[in-house]
Amino acid sequence: MFEFREGGDKSSGTTAQAMRGGQTGPYYVSDESKEKFKQVVNDAVVAELGRSKLFEVVDKVGPNTLLVRAGVLDMVSYVPPDAARRGNVYLAAVGEGVIFFELIDAETGVIQARAAERRKIQPQSRMNTVNTAPANAASVWTDVERWAREQARTLRKELEKAKKKAG
Repeated sequence: MFEFREGGDKSSGTTAQAMRGGQTGPYYVSDESKEKFKQVVNDAVVAELGRSKLFEVVDKVGPNTLLVRAGVLDMVSYVPPDAARRGNVYLAAVGEGVIFFELIDAETGVIQARAAERRKIQPQSRMNTVNTAPANAASVWTDVERWAREQARTLRKELEKAKKKAG
């Protein structure tokens, strides 16, 4: 499930406004960008969970199968829609949202665990700092993919820890 906050600025304003610190978002997210965001996050989560040596990702429900429901709610973008035309736009974060995971017993439909946290969409290596390189489409999507992979890695490690503890 993915939910994007409605509204947002459709322009980052003038260069003079930007120099004075005006209009820092959130910005409007196009339908195309919403779809790409969903695909990038889904692909990163499935790939990261597939790296486990203690469990496997399957596409059929069976005994001892957990369904993982994941998504991002209240997603906001800090990427100006006209960043490519503006030149040097430096971002501390691509955006932020509430990432959530639910683990559901596939046979009974009972939720086994649920976790959610509001997080800035930025790689951990750059937590609370501004990127030293100007933003462009490639760097923005790389940050989204890296962030989603880091969140899924945390989930995978916690699942592996729980499985080892359970025996």
